[in-house]
Parts: sequence; structure tokens; C-alpha cells
Amino acid sequence: MLSLSQYHPSLAKNHVLVAQAYIGRELYSDAIKYFENAVEIQRLNLASDHLEIKLVYYQMGDVHCMMNQLDQAHEKYEFAENDISEDNDEDDTDTDTGYDQRRLLARVSMNQHLATVYGRRSGLETAEADARLADMTIAIEKYSESIDILKDLYPFDTSIQPLDILTLVERLKQLAFCHEHLADAMALDGSDEAESTYKEALAIQAKLFQYADTNRGEIIRKIGRYYEQNQSDQETAISYYQEAVNESLESAATITTYYTLGRLTVEWKEDSDAASAYYNEAYKLINEDNTILKAIMREKCPTIQDSSHSEGDDKVVQESSENKRGEDTTENAENTLEPSE
Repeated sequence: MLSLSQYHPSLAKNHVLVAQAYIGRELYSDAIKYFENAVEIQRLNLASDHLEIKLVYYQMGDVHCMMNQLDQAHEKYEFAENDISEDNDEDDTDTDTGYDQRRLLARVSMNQHLATVYGRRSGLETAEADARLADMTIAIEKYSESIDILKDLYPFDTSIQPLDILTLVERLKQLAFCHEHLADAMALDGSDEAESTYKEALAIQAKLFQYADTNRGEIIRKIGRYYEQNQSDQETAISYYQEAVNESLESAATITTYYTLGRLTVEWKEDSDAASAYYNEAYKLINEDNTILKAIMREKCPTIQDSSHSEGDDKVVQESSENKRGEDTTENAENTLEPSE
């Protein structure tokens, strides 16, 4: 029976597949080991700068980003980004070739992962202000680079055909993701372009609507947050928040949005009846066992009616104020009701 050498080139693909499986299980160190095994086999069979090797290096860089190991990620990406030698017959400068598209999509993934790491670092309160600003700037640049590549590969006005529907839908989802998170970074950076970038994400989501699940409601909610926090325009914020709760939102986001609508309605419109209606909607969605959050809502809106309510619920906030642990718990619960950055 014929058996393959442990260094047969086809086995490199097996190692890559195993590594990708480990990524799915968030076992990143194991994934790196299998990627390294794949590279070891590839180097024995391919030119040292062959595209197949570089594609593995892109993936290793992505994994290091997932592990928040920025220096190691840059090291892998630097090798992957080096030009492929001209005598590599399988490399083609034609942007329509499968090989070149694979490299471009690897760059999209690289930019997305780097943007995530830099965006995360920019939110660290322990960092210096200048460093945080620099990190946010890099995050914005990386998301922008991903968008440029995807737009070149898959123009937005490309019609979705049955033969390429899966590929195009996946790329449009990536494009929407990049626009949404670029807008998040812009909003944190105080950029006036955040709203238009969110709306570009919405336009892409509209095209995807009949082919895949979308998070249109979440993007609309973020536009409302942008108007509330960046523009101090409560009226416009309220209109977007109202639209968001009529879309599909996760339960926690819906509770937060109803709560925010109640708060803004009291602060800006001074309409306690309308605010009570919003608080009631939020209250209905809170799990029965979350007594602290329910007590906070009842404190905000005493008119809330709940047949399952007991005197014990009313005592939660009072009791929590009697000890430090209770204070922290109540404060954390209240924070969950505010729109996060």
C-alpha cells in the first residue's frame, strides 16, 4: 500500500485545515503549531517566498492578533507582505487570478485583525492620550484599507448572480462589517464622517437582506448613539433609537435602547408618560431572576406594573447600598442600561 512521506506537499493542506479547526475552537497556540508544521513542509517543496507559504503567514498573523500579540503578528505579516519573486511561476500580477484574489482577501483579513487590536488598545484608560489617539488612527486606516480592497474586488453595484452568490454575499458581509466598525472608530475619534459611514454599511445591508441575516437594527442604534453622544442632538437620536427597536435587535440591546429612549424622553421632551411606556417595554424584557436590574427600572419608573413583583425586589437597591459589594453590583447593572461605546 502506497503511503505518503510526512513531508509530502499535500500534507501541508491538512495541517492548515487542522489549524483552522483549532482557531474555531479558540485554541490559538495549537493553531500556530499546525501552521508552523505546514510551513515546514511547504519550505521543503516550494520556493521560500511562494504564495502558499505567504498565505499561511497571513493566517498566523491573524491568530497572533486574536491572542493580542501585536509584535508577533507584525512579524508574520511583514514576511507575508514582502514581494513574491518574479520567477515564481504561479504568481500572477493579473488581479483577476484566483491566486491574487486570495492574497488580497488575506490582506483584508490582516487589516481587520490589526484594526481590532489597535481599536482595543485605544480604549485602554491606562494608555497615554497621544498613544490612544495614534492607535485609533491606525485602526481607522486599517478598516479603510480593507474597504478599498473589497470595493476593487467586488464593486458595490455588482449584481448578485446564482453562480457566485455565496462568494459575493460573503464579501459584502465583510464590506458591511468594515464600514460598521470603521464608523465605530470614527465616532470614538469624534469624526463627522461616522454617520455617512454607518449609512454606507446600511446600504450594503439592504443589498444583503434577501440573502443573509443582517444587523441593520444594531447599526441604526449606533447612529442614534452617535447623534446622542457626538452631536448632542437628542431629537435625532430619539428618532433613530425608535427605528432601531422596530428592527431585529438582541435582547440586551433592545433593553438598553428602550431605557435610553425613556431617559432621553424625560430629559429632552419632559414627557413622563412616554418615558414610562419605554421603561415598561424595557422592564418586560428583563429576565425574572435579574432582580437588581428590575429594581433599578422600578426606581426609574414607579408606575411599572408586574404581577410577579414582590417586596423583595424593592429592597434590592436599598440593601445593596449598605455594603460596598452591593454598590458595585448596582452600579454595574446600571451601566448595562447605558449605550456602550
